[in-house]
Amino acid sequence: QLYYLRWFYQWITDSLGPRPVNNKPHYPSSFTYDGSPVEYSLNWKEKKDNQTVRFTTEPCSPKSGTAADVLNQQTAQDLLTSMGSDVQGIDLTRFNIFLSETHVPNASANELLSKLPPGFPRARVLVAFDLERGNVVAKAYFNPGLKSILTGVPVNTIVFDAIRKCNGPFGSYDASIEALRGYLD
Repeated sequence: QLYYLRWFYQWITDSLGPRPVNNKPHYPSSFTYDGSPVEYSLNWKEKKDNQTVRFTTEPCSPKSGTAADVLNQQTAQDLLTSMGSDVQGIDLTRFNIFLSETHVPNASANELLSKLPPGFPRARVLVAFDLERGNVVAKAYFNPGLKSILTGVPVNTIVFDAIRKCNGPFGSYDASIEALRGYLD
């Protein structure tokens, strides 16, 4: 517990952004009902008696929502890059591919925001952490819908192209992509 408290204090506290003012978050997250940048949960694993504490964040910083980072696209990468030196198993190779492939240029952010349908989530990158028996397992979730709305390129194309770029020395995702494409068709 002490390890997790130290880890949370060192890495997560600052990634929640500046303190809310008058109960309003600095950068309201669109993935929680109240705009807060964190959601806690318990994950019950199949065939196991133990549960895993999990939480998901939309990391933000003082730059989030400003002209410097209108869509809050940089903070998740900054957090995981910094955390990589302290948490074993964080490999940003695929993260960086998906971040790049779903990126919306800051100069196009206002154009995108004017095209967003009401209620469409603005969250670009979410980061989740499973706290499992003294280890931290990091996961990332990307919203390709924002780039799709801006460019007109279908979400499936954006996602499948990003997955193909993950092909490499450890194997190919082509068969999985085709199985999923067949199911979706």
